[in-house]
Amino acid sequence: MTVSDEEVFAYVDGELPPEAMAKITAAMAKDPALAARIQAQKDLRRLLSGAHAGVLREPVPPTLKSAATGAGAKPAEVIAFPQPKPKEKAKEKIRVQKPATPSARPGFAMRKPPAWAAMAACLVAGLAVGRLALPS
Repeated sequence: MTVSDEEVFAYVDGELPPEAMAKITAAMAKDPALAARIQAQKDLRRLLSGAHAGVLREPVPPTLKSAATGAGAKPAEVIAFPQPKPKEKAKEKIRVQKPATPSARPGFAMRKPPAWAAMAACLVAGLAVGRLALPS
């Protein structure tokens, strides 16, 4: 019988129906690998459940008790974040009349080169420096 990991976890946690539990128990008697998987999961469950068991037995600190009961508790604040402006209004503010020709604009600057051109230039420069740095 093939038992999935989910079924093994449910078996260890006791979450399977009784007929499925009986089938897996019978399969464990025939398959030692399955029995080892289930035992490993039981050991892991025992280890994890015991890791913080002491914390659950500790008394609740007084500061948390007063906050839970409401004595001196501060009411929650709702923070209202500003909503983004509609795109139509933002576009209207950005619209500027452009001159007919680029040379007519004072302080006209060239467009930036595309990102791939900058990456290619870096690659060529890196190859050149690497070639010069290596001894002949």
